[in-house]
Amino acid sequence: KGCCSEECLQCISTDRSQSETNSVFSTRADRDEHSDLLEEYSREYSTSEPMLMRDLQQATQEAFPSRAHMVCGPVVGRLLKSIVHMTRSSRVLELGTFTGYSSLWMASGLSDHGELLTCDIDPK
Repeated sequence: KGCCSEECLQCISTDRSQSETNSVFSTRADRDEHSDLLEEYSREYSTSEPMLMRDLQQATQEAFPSRAHMVCGPVVGRLLKSIVHMTRSSRVLELGTFTGYSSLWMASGLSDHGELLTCDIDPK
């Protein structure tokens, strides 16, 4: 409870009471609203996105506007980096690279001698 805002605490208590009825989200809109709140909370309490990542996300949006939603975003990117770092992975394989946004996040979690192999069916 220490660092949560009132809004966050409200979501948590709402989720707990709803889970007792075996349905955390009664509608897709409820789920989306909770996802948006969690995303907002994560962005607010995380470190800022590195400039390289922001630039790549912007370049992806400009080059592939209809597919830019495929970029995982900074919250998931930080999670990927953390997983790679915490598991002390020495090698990472990414299938489906797109523009390399998540690849860069995972690479940043590798040790100096770590390896990242990416594969994508689209040669572009």
